[in-house]
Amino acid sequence: VGDGSGDGGVAERRVGDVTDDRGAADLCGHLTCARRVPVDDEYVVTLRSEQPCRRRPHARCRTCDDDRSAHGLKLPVGCSVDPGRRRGTTAERRGPSVYYRPDRPAERSQHPGESVIVYESIKQRLDEGDIIVLDGATGTELQRRGAPMDPAAWCGPATLHNDALLTEIHSDYIRAGSDVVTANTFASSRLMLTPAGLCERVAEINTRAVEAALRAREQTRSAGRVAVAGSLSHMVPVSSGTAVVDDSLAHSDDQIADAFHELAHVLREAGVDHIILEMMYNPRRSRLAVAAALSTGLPVWMGISARRAPNSAVISFDQLDEYPLENLFELIPAQGVDVVGFMHTGAEMISDALTMLRPRFAGPLMAYPDSGYFEMPDWRFVDTIEPARLEEFFDTWTRQGVRLLGGCCGLTVEHIDAAVRARDNSTQGRR
Repeated sequence: VGDGSGDGGVAERRVGDVTDDRGAADLCGHLTCARRVPVDDEYVVTLRSEQPCRRRPHARCRTCDDDRSAHGLKLPVGCSVDPGRRRGTTAERRGPSVYYRPDRPAERSQHPGESVIVYESIKQRLDEGDIIVLDGATGTELQRRGAPMDPAAWCGPATLHNDALLTEIHSDYIRAGSDVVTANTFASSRLMLTPAGLCERVAEINTRAVEAALRAREQTRSAGRVAVAGSLSHMVPVSSGTAVVDDSLAHSDDQIADAFHELAHVLREAGVDHIILEMMYNPRRSRLAVAAALSTGLPVWMGISARRAPNSAVISFDQLDEYPLENLFELIPAQGVDVVGFMHTGAEMISDALTMLRPRFAGPLMAYPDSGYFEMPDWRFVDTIEPARLEEFFDTWTRQGVRLLGGCCGLTVEHIDAAVRARDNSTQGRR
């Protein structure tokens, strides 16, 4: 490929719906490529970097003809990312800012392919009927341990100045017995970070959040056992002092889709093992989040949030409209989502919600409730459920067929201890 003349020497090969451009080996110190990835019916994203061909989306740096040194996993100064393009038009759209340039080399605790091995181990255990223990809260745990919350973006920006604290939190959950820890990326899409003045640091914040979780896995010597999940919520700005969406900062579907696709691919490039769609409750935004997560090719889990309507029916958590849960169940794709369940939902209503879900999803179910309430930007640790009481709920849910147990906002390491006990109780009961 290429003649060594320095013109880039690029060949193009068609593979199904993917175009694979391979750079000339004599122009680049390591064979790399660029790949346009179809992400749904509307978008095609092209990513280029100097990362060796290891996992999709593959990439080749457009400047490597000038700099032939062996580069690290992040783009060096001068490298660029091609914009995504809307299919059927020539209109340029901002592509995902997948890479950032830290002052130090990116820390990665896994070798190529290890991510797949870790997840497949978790998936095999689920297929065999084992119970998987998730972690507890991350954002509210940062707050509980002293990290300030951002008035516009809640816990997302806290990653910038609390890497060590994040790693400590993840490590504590792993030592308690968590099989999965979730990176602090729930509130750090472009939609949330822009009002906080951090729109240029989307990739940096989310990559550092993933690195904090990967570092905890490495420091606790849990590689091969513990999976690192990337959280992708559909959170949008919330009015101060409430838990209600700020209508003055409304976004179009295109803006939301772009932000979700950007975050999903940042998470993939940062090294997560799978993506957890968290707090899905608004059908419009949930549909866009599902499409973004599936576009990565990573395994996807889906967490739905619910509340009780005035008539006591269990409905979507949405505070502005009363959506039936069926509106969210309809968004579960036939393939690509391995686990579905309820999270950020009061423990007392999860059993009813699971009963509604089971006829619509045959795979493993998960449950990780919250406790307390949110007033932007702080969590109110009010009437927090006792670990012993939560253990009783865990026991009930495992009898309903739940295979993943954990905690969401307001819940701590002590509540994960309760999940471990419930897992052990269930295991002993099956012997």
